[in-house]
Amino acid sequence: MKKIIAILLSAVMVLSMAACSATPAESIAASAAQTQAAAETQNTTATPAADTVLQLQWHQSIGIDTLFENPWHDLESLYPYMVYEALVTFDEYKGQYVGKLASDYEISADGLNYTFTLRDGVKWSNGDELTMDDVVFSITGKLADPLSNYNTEILGIVGAEAVKNGEATELEGLKVDGNKLTITLTSPNKNFLYGMALLMILPKKAFDGVAPADYDSADFFKHPYGTGQYAISEVSFPDYFIASAREDYWGPKAGIQKAQFTSYQTGGNDAVVNALISGTLDFAYGNAINDITVANNIVAQNKDVAAKLISSNYTRAMVYNFAGCADGKQHPGMQSKEVRQAIAMLLDRENVAALYNGQAEARTTFVPNTHPMYNSDIPVWERNVEKAKELLNAGNFDFSQPIRICYYYDDQTTIDAMTLLTQNCKEAGVICEPFLATGDLGEVLYGSMNWDLLYFGTTASDPVLMYNAECVGGGEDIELVNEEFRQQTFNTLMEKYLASTNDTDAKKVADELQAVSQDYCCIFPIYGLNTVSVINEAHVSAPQELFAIDHNLIRDFHFEDWKMN
Repeated sequence: MKKIIAILLSAVMVLSMAACSATPAESIAASAAQTQAAAETQNTTATPAADTVLQLQWHQSIGIDTLFENPWHDLESLYPYMVYEALVTFDEYKGQYVGKLASDYEISADGLNYTFTLRDGVKWSNGDELTMDDVVFSITGKLADPLSNYNTEILGIVGAEAVKNGEATELEGLKVDGNKLTITLTSPNKNFLYGMALLMILPKKAFDGVAPADYDSADFFKHPYGTGQYAISEVSFPDYFIASAREDYWGPKAGIQKAQFTSYQTGGNDAVVNALISGTLDFAYGNAINDITVANNIVAQNKDVAAKLISSNYTRAMVYNFAGCADGKQHPGMQSKEVRQAIAMLLDRENVAALYNGQAEARTTFVPNTHPMYNSDIPVWERNVEKAKELLNAGNFDFSQPIRICYYYDDQTTIDAMTLLTQNCKEAGVICEPFLATGDLGEVLYGSMNWDLLYFGTTASDPVLMYNAECVGGGEDIELVNEEFRQQTFNTLMEKYLASTNDTDAKKVADELQAVSQDYCCIFPIYGLNTVSVINEAHVSAPQELFAIDHNLIRDFHFEDWKMN
C-alpha cells in the first residue's frame, strides 16, 4: 500500500482532479468571491513579490506545516527539483537518462553493474563539498528509511533487503573507488536508472545521530539545503517560502532569480484556480487543475494563461482491501475472486472516462492499448450486468452489507464518478457507500483501513511497472495479503520483465503479467488520464519539451531555460 500511496500522492504531480463539466466557468467565477479572500489572506503573510519573481504553489500533501517534506517521500512540488539533485536525470531534450551529480555512468554488458563517476566541484548550498559519503548515505538511508517511497527499482541492489529490514547498516552492493561508485544488482533491471533518477542526494552530516525512522522529522527539514540550482532563502511556515538562484551552482545558472512558493491549503483547489485566473500564480499542475475542463475555464477567464495537455501513463484504478478493517466491518466478498471480478465488470469505465471530456480513456489493463507492451489478446473491457450477477452468486456475495469505497480527491468530477459507480453496482443489487478520506490520509488509507475498495491514481514511465502495486515488495502492500501467492506470481513475472534484455522477451512477460492480473483482480484500472499543466505565458516562459510527455518524477526541468517575460 505504501507504494500505492507514494505514487498517488506524488506521482504525480498528476493526481487530484479539479471540477469538470459539473463546474463550468461561470461556477468558478461565482466561487471566486468566497475563495479569493482565503488566498489573499495567505498571501498577505508572504514577502511582497515583484514581477520578476516566479509564483508557484507549495504542495504539502502529507500535512507537514513546520517542516519541508523529505524528497525521499514526496516529490509533488517543483521545489525538490530546484533544490536537490540525483546522480542521473531524464533529459527531456535528449529523451534519455544523463548524468547529473554523476558526470557520466557505465553499465556492464551483463546489466549487473552500474558505475557512476561523481562530478568534481559540486557544493551544497551551505558551502560544503559534495562527497561520496553523501551519495552512499543517501542510497543506503533511503532504503533504511521505513517512510521512503519509490524504492522498487533500487531494491535489486545486492544487500538492499537486509538494509530495508534493519538487518544491516551498510549496503553490500556499493563499492567506492575514489570518485567512482559501482552498484551491483542481484539481477538485471531495465528500469534501474529510473530508480536512481528518483533518488535525491542528501547531506550525510545533517542526519548524523538520526535514526532512519526519524529522517522525515530531522532538524534538517526546517531549512533544508541541496546541490541544485536554487537554495531556500526564506521560509514562513506554513504560508510560503522563497527559493533563490545560486551563483555558486556547478552547472548552468537558473534563468529566474527568485521563486516564491505559496501554500493554498486554506482555500483549497478553488484558491489555486482563482490565483491562476487573477494572475497571481504563474505555473501549476496536479491537484487543482488536472482536468482539461477546469484548465480551459481558467484560460477563458485569463487570456494570458495556456493549458497544456500532456501525454501520460497515469491511471485511475481500484484496489481491494483483503487485510481487514480496524472497525471489523470489512465486506467478506473481497476475499472472493468471483466477487472481485464482478465488481470490476459492473463499473462503467467508458462513462466514467467520458466525465473528463476527451482527456481520459477507458482501460482494460494498466498498459495503454496503444503501447507496444499491451496484451491485445485480453478482451476489451465490456460491462455485463448479468454476468456480474452470476459471479456474485457464485462467490456467495452478501447483498445486505454495503461495500465501502474510499476516495481522497475532493473535486466534483470524482464525486460524479462515485455517484456513477454507485449506480452501476446498484443495478446488480450491490450497495456501495463512497466516502471522502479526510484528516491523516496515511492513517485512513493504510492505518485503520476502514474501507473495502480504494479509488486511487498511479503512474510510471514504463506502464508495466504499475503492476508493482500487486507485488509483495517487502510486504508494504498490507491491504492485499496473500503474499506467498503474489511472491510466486507477480514478483516472479516482474523480475523476469525487468531482467529481459530485448523487447520480444519483455513483451511475452508483460502479456502474462496483464493476463494474471486480469484474472486475480486484486486491483484493476478504470481509465487512463492525460495530465494538464497551466502556465501564464505572459509572465513566464518554460521549455516546450516539458509539455510533451509526462516524465515529472524523473525529469530535468532545465530551469536555466526558464525566464520571466
